[in-house]
Amino acid sequence: MEDSPIFLLGNHKSGTSLLRSIFDGLDDYAVLPIETHPFQILQYGIRYPYRKQASYQIDFNVGADNAINWIKSSNNKKDKYSDSLTYKMFDETFFNKKMKKDTYPHIKAFIDNYLIAIYNAYKAYPPFKIGQRFVEKSVENLEFALDLQKIYPNAIFIHIIRNPYSNLVSLRKYKTIKGYPRLHKPIMALNDSYYYLYRNERLIENYKIIQYEDLITNPKQIILDICKSFNLEYKNEMLVPTVDNGKKWGGNSTSDIEFSGITNKKINEWKKQISPSEIALINKLFPHILERFDYDKLKTGKVYNRNPHESLKTYLFNRFLLKYGKEIFQ
Repeated sequence: MEDSPIFLLGNHKSGTSLLRSIFDGLDDYAVLPIETHPFQILQYGIRYPYRKQASYQIDFNVGADNAINWIKSSNNKKDKYSDSLTYKMFDETFFNKKMKKDTYPHIKAFIDNYLIAIYNAYKAYPPFKIGQRFVEKSVENLEFALDLQKIYPNAIFIHIIRNPYSNLVSLRKYKTIKGYPRLHKPIMALNDSYYYLYRNERLIENYKIIQYEDLITNPKQIILDICKSFNLEYKNEMLVPTVDNGKKWGGNSTSDIEFSGITNKKINEWKKQISPSEIALINKLFPHILERFDYDKLKTGKVYNRNPHESLKTYLFNRFLLKYGKEIFQ
């Protein structure tokens, strides 16, 4: 496999799917259609709250079984807000044979085989060609960027960050099943994302941070800058995000508005939906992020008013989080 894959990093609902779609359909890139979660299926311990798991003994045979189960799950997923819609798009028989037939002397051999098997089992893609550069995104890979760099010394890392206020609103809507949710998980997700952002940029040379708002406001400039930073060839097709090897991407926004191209028309939509208590949490926990990335700091408002559909227990939990969040997360 090409020894310089591109890993796209970022929190849930921060713009990683949009960033991935920029590389889709181009001959130089083998874009993985789903989050592959290689370290999760290999039983590494994960902090990220939406993929959290304890550490177990690394076993490539167990990893192969976990990979087979993940593709089966992806083949039956119909969640329109998920990473991507891949319902009945995988040839499970092919994938299962590929994962089971090989032996794995080390982790690179396993991940190489795993990614190639996913790509070749996906019905929308032509066969993988030697020299293509893999493009992959998995939310928990923020924690494993140093592992990935060790496995692939020439790897490229692009970390996309979104306005914390906006990201919190999207996360809260995305992960809400019923009523207003407890906010510890989205806050923990943001906190971890920022922690690893600072750590990774200190320790990894080929590490670039971009802002979601810049990408949707001035896409050509940002894409040109990415290409220049990593000596990639810029192509105008990158301005038209696609999936499944050139098919128009419908997006995965929680606003239920169909994606029609890179645009900033809805850039401030979150301002109508954010609550005073959410503003207060961001102001208290992440002022350094607001300052560094030049996001305007909002006024807090009446934080002790109950949010719509927020139960009494959830209200008490979230206000406790507001009072003691700095001690809990930092």
